Order: sequence, then C-alpha cells, then structure tokens
Amino acid sequence: ADAAAQIADARKRGFRIVSALQDEGRDKVLLYKAVDQLRECLDTIINNPGSRRILFHGWNCAELDAIALPACHLLYQFLPNAATREISLCLYIRSNDIGLGAPFNMAEAAALLHLVGRLTGYTPRWFSYFIGDAHIYENHLD
Repeated sequence: ADAAAQIADARKRGFRIVSALQDEGRDKVLLYKAVDQLRECLDTIINNPGSRRILFHGWNCAELDAIALPACHLLYQFLPNAATREISLCLYIRSNDIGLGAPFNMAEAAALLHLVGRLTGYTPRWFSYFIGDAHIYENHLD
C-alpha cells in the first residue's frame, strides 16, 4: 500500500500525527496512539470476562528516561469470575517501602478493585499483593 493509505489506515485505528518530515526526499510522519488501559480492562471484563489478559501497566515505558524514578506499583491484573460475578485483583509492586508505601498502595488498589467491581457489576473478592523488593528504612523504625 502507498504511504497515504497506510497513514489513513493508522488514523482509523486511533493513531494521530505528531509531526511530518521529509527524509531522503520522501514524506514521513511520526504517529502516536494513547491507550486507555483502564477503559480496555473495563470493556474486557464486561465483554470477555474469561480473558487472562485483563491487566494494565503502571509505567509509560516511552517516558521512563524522562522521569526521576519509575512508579513502584507496576502491574495490575483483574480476575473476574463470570459464574459468581466476583472479581479479584493481583498487584505487583517492584519495590515497596513497607512503612510508608505499602499502606497507601494497598488502600489504593482495594479502592480500585471496588470501583472496577461497581462499574462492571462484579462483587470484589480477593486482593493479592506481590512485592519484588520489600524494605523498611531505619528512620521509620522510631
């Protein structure tokens, strides 16, 4: 297909043109597509609750080099049970300050599970919390 047709197809699929340039005498465009991961999770829970890919990532990998530190909360996976209309959530944390970060992360994820349950008609069931590197800072012991 020619370039114009490829660009038109990409735009139909939700990509937008960020910039246009010319390289070696050929017109080129830079395309970008934002993905609403939470919306995709909600839609999949409603339309395909048996999917094992109902998850979203806490990082925008395209921007990791522009931020001071990547988020500790990394991966959220929803596990709906269509037969019982219950939903569970698994959260993976790459690095967790047990005294300060863990309570906030647990409360945030539990609230998210309840919100997703309410939006999709499921009752919250289990919340599993996985920590890659758990630590307590000495100044938090006092």
